[in-house]
Amino acid sequence: MPINTDIVIVGDDGKTYKVPTDTWMKPENKIPADFAGDAGVVVKRGALLAEVPMPEFPVGYYCILINFSEVEGAPSAPAQSADAGDDTDLGTEGLIIHIERDAVDEAQGAFYVVTEKTWQALEVDPASVPTSTDLAENGALCATTNEGFLVNLDRIGAAGG
Repeated sequence: MPINTDIVIVGDDGKTYKVPTDTWMKPENKIPADFAGDAGVVVKRGALLAEVPMPEFPVGYYCILINFSEVEGAPSAPAQSADAGDDTDLGTEGLIIHIERDAVDEAQGAFYVVTEKTWQALEVDPASVPTSTDLAENGALCATTNEGFLVNLDRIGAAGG
C-alpha cells in the first residue's frame, strides 16, 4: 500500500507545518543528484532521516534530509528534468527529499529541495494532524501516518543529527 508522502513537520519552534507532496515534488524543486553533496552521501549510506550540517565551505545543501527510498510503500518520482532555478540557494537551510526513480538515467534517485522559508509558510493547526502531533509529543523522531510523513525537529537534535 502506498504511503502518504506529504511531510508533517513539528518544529522546534512549537509550530506545526505540512508540506503537501504536490508542493515539494515539482520540477522546479528538483536538483541533479550531483548537487546533493553530503545529503547524497547520507542517502548512499541508507539513512532515513538526517540533519546535514553546514559544511566548513558552504557547498551543496545543509538541510534536513528525508530519504523516502528507505520507506516501504513510497512511490517512485515521476519523469521530470532537474529544473531547480537559480533562486534555489545552494546553502539552504530547509528540506532535501530523496525518492527512488525507475528511470535508468536516474539510478541515484531524484532529489528535491524545499527552502526553510517555503515550508515555514505552510503552518497548520496541530489539530489538523492529530496523529502526527500526538506521536511527536510522545517523542517520535519520524513516522508514517495517514496524515503524511512526520518529522519531529525537536528530536533530530536530540538524536545526535
